[in-house]
Amino acid sequence: MPNDSQRFIVLQKGFVDFGKAFVSFEQIKREIALLDEQQQADLISYTLELRYARDVGYHRELTDRLNDKDYSHWLTPDEFERRLN
Repeated sequence: MPNDSQRFIVLQKGFVDFGKAFVSFEQIKREIALLDEQQQADLISYTLELRYARDVGYHRELTDRLNDKDYSHWLTPDEFERRLN
């Protein structure tokens, strides 16, 4: 967990304040594009974790789905990929 001096503040006009340097969101997006597939997957996972960290309803639904033993509610990997796209 970053301390207060390491936290960044989202500013207007698409810039992020990392303490002493300002970085545009476009710069961040370009850097993300340079990440390899695994690093991008890790970043996606992390941002989703942040997004849903305080959503009790999401946690409840996810827990219910993970505990669902009825195979008719499950997707095959192929069906999952088809729905994802």
